[in-house]
Amino acid sequence: MNFLIYFCIFGKKDYINLVNLLAISIKIFGSPNNNIHFLAITSNEFVDELNLIFNKINLNFSTYIINNEDFLFLLSSRLLIFNYPNIHSYTKILYIDTDILITNNINVLFNLGLENKLYALEEGIINDKYHGHELFDFSKNNPNTTAFTSGILLFNHCDEVRELFYRIIEDINDNLKNNKIKPIAYDQAFINYHAIKDNLYNNTLLKKYAINNPKNFKYNNHAISHFPGGVGNYNSKFDKMKTYLLFLYDSFPLKIKTNNYIINKKYNWKHDSHNINGFIEFKNNLLTSWSDMGYYEIINNDIVKASWCDDCHILIFEQDKKNFISIRRKDNHISKGSIYS
Repeated sequence: MNFLIYFCIFGKKDYINLVNLLAISIKIFGSPNNNIHFLAITSNEFVDELNLIFNKINLNFSTYIINNEDFLFLLSSRLLIFNYPNIHSYTKILYIDTDILITNNINVLFNLGLENKLYALEEGIINDKYHGHELFDFSKNNPNTTAFTSGILLFNHCDEVRELFYRIIEDINDNLKNNKIKPIAYDQAFINYHAIKDNLYNNTLLKKYAINNPKNFKYNNHAISHFPGGVGNYNSKFDKMKTYLLFLYDSFPLKIKTNNYIINKKYNWKHDSHNINGFIEFKNNLLTSWSDMGYYEIINNDIVKASWCDDCHILIFEQDKKNFISIRRKDNHISKGSIYS
């Protein structure tokens, strides 16, 4: 079985920086299995940068191109996932906004037993401006019914969700063509309205696995940490995500497992920002071309936290432990290494 994680990016080029933080967090903290694939619904202008981000960290990544200049239509692009030509390859699908970090093992979400409905994170009530109060008939719906964010959507590949998405798209297109009410949160309002009206949602299951704006940047074992702050509010999102990612770097190791796969091994180090190559060697302490006063911590069977010269790197090893990708804490710069033969 294969699973799909997808996101959408259009408009502001700055949002590529959010995607970079998202991808880094997936690689370090998400531990995605090989049967998890990643997809961006986007336009041609983003393709090269997106491919560069995901290829550098060796994640299975594709793009689905949609060229349309209508901004409100593009805001609803997450609903077009069932038009993706390869969608038949996936049994479970996770949509995430770009203002998200993956902060724990993402595989657990795909191991959940799901009904054929939409799973989302509880947020607000249906009688507020962000969750569809313009659309609901409150003679039939309790105005205090809890709603949900559309920034995280988990669902089976099934007819029920496909038809739900098509009904929502049809309603949105009708609103666009006939100049009707345009809700502030736009497609989130329509998604809430149709999913709740048709009783095709669950907004409680994901509370254990996802969180909006973790308070005081306290790590909470959630797999998804979402940093909403208004549509188009890039600076607020980026600052919160970067601060939390640095916090997680410094909190690592979250769980230490004993393993000696790198002890007494030496690796080439290829990168630096100035194209200076070197080495890294794991003795009782950490030896590098730049310092013999480093230290390291083995996090698990694939990840090592290595620190020297007042900064740290997260090293993610391939299964045979002969090659690694390194992500530097201070700027998320990517380096690579291979064992000395």
